[in-house]
Amino acid sequence: MTIRGTQCRAARALLGWSQRDLAAVAHIGLRVLMAFENSGKLPKPVVIIAIERTLADHGIEWTEDGDWVGVKIRRSVLDALPPPEGE
Repeated sequence: MTIRGTQCRAARALLGWSQRDLAAVAHIGLRVLMAFENSGKLPKPVVIIAIERTLADHGIEWTEDGDWVGVKIRRSVLDALPPPEGE
């Protein structure tokens, strides 16, 4: 299953990453990432692989089950993240 732009955006939110953060860690262009997340324009396969690998290496998995599509984060990764501001 190939990750969708909306799943990528949700995964970044779980990690607390900006688009700039993901682009830097995955070694991809920021504009390419922005186009993927905002318009659903599918980038080259090498870019999708870089995004998927980077997110997976940081505890993210994407899911698709019938009518449901989403992302999930490994508990150990979630527990290690700093608490949201204001908590």
